[in-house]
Amino acid sequence: MGILTPKEYLATFGAVEVSGPKWCGKTWTSLAFAESVIHLDDWEVKALVEADLSIALNGKQPHLIDEWQETPQIRDAVRRSVDTSGNKPGAYILTGSAAPTKAAKERVLHSGAGRIGRLRMRPMSLFEMGHSSGIISLSRLFDGIFEYAEKETGIEELALHVCCGGWPAVKDMDPVRAQKVARQYIDEMISYTAEKTGKRVSVLHGLLRSISRNIGVLFGLTSGYVYS
Repeated sequence: MGILTPKEYLATFGAVEVSGPKWCGKTWTSLAFAESVIHLDDWEVKALVEADLSIALNGKQPHLIDEWQETPQIRDAVRRSVDTSGNKPGAYILTGSAAPTKAAKERVLHSGAGRIGRLRMRPMSLFEMGHSSGIISLSRLFDGIFEYAEKETGIEELALHVCCGGWPAVKDMDPVRAQKVARQYIDEMISYTAEKTGKRVSVLHGLLRSISRNIGVLFGLTSGYVYS
């Protein structure tokens, strides 16, 4: 079973939800397919939409509703609109980085199954960043197709790519500055999460370090401790 492209998702579902980490390019990618857009991280717009949800649905289709989780009831409104249209495909695109709060989720009545397709977006791959030839394909490996290829590289170069990250904005940036951006990104996300969850920043930093140490190695859980 093949993987659907964004264009194929829009041709299949009445609405498409694009989720993923902040700053990975969800909005910019979606704008390439949208004919109109509304941004709910604009507090004045958000206030109007909360007073009248139909405002969020107005626009030439495909209509992009950016940061939809700021007003989670929009998901139900989109689902109803898709139903009313007879499941006309490609009507809406929903983008958002943060998950709605538990209280907000409770106000969403329907999952949107069958009406809203979910597309997960991630940072760019080494091939997309221009650091790989792309000769060896994971999808072709699963099909039993393997093309032999050689590339001279080293641990330092691989570590550099990992530390810079696959963010579109750092694609052509000097590696030293790109790593500073990555560190700032992590610090900001931890501070944001701590504020939203009531956790201490130091605890979240420690959790992230623990997870990072165990990526790529075998680990187990015993008595609440993580070991490698």
